[in-house]
Amino acid sequence: MCIFFRRKKCRSDYYLSCSITQILTTWVRERDNLLIAVGNFIYSSDSRFSVSSGNSTPPSGHSYLTLRYAQIRDSGKYKCVQSPTATQVFVLEVTRQSETTTESLKDEHGLIDI
Repeated sequence: MCIFFRRKKCRSDYYLSCSITQILTTWVRERDNLLIAVGNFIYSSDSRFSVSSGNSTPPSGHSYLTLRYAQIRDSGKYKCVQSPTATQVFVLEVTRQSETTTESLKDEHGLIDI
């Protein structure tokens, strides 16, 4: 499992890219176990979410989750799940406009293996 850290200012857009090996990918917000999307279909009623992936077969290798106009309440963990053993976790930290912003908290790739 990999964890990616992102910090941006309030009202910024987040773009999460998940490497995929399966055709069907599920996006979940961990805090409330919200099912955001399965494949390219959005289940969340929050219109700020969108998802896309390559339409080619085999798949393009990535599933993309976009969260527009992020709010502080959107901070938390988001999971890209392909199977019980293939999960990527993204930790989003949305800060107030006046705070400084960094794209990565841990290394230049924003990646930590656990």
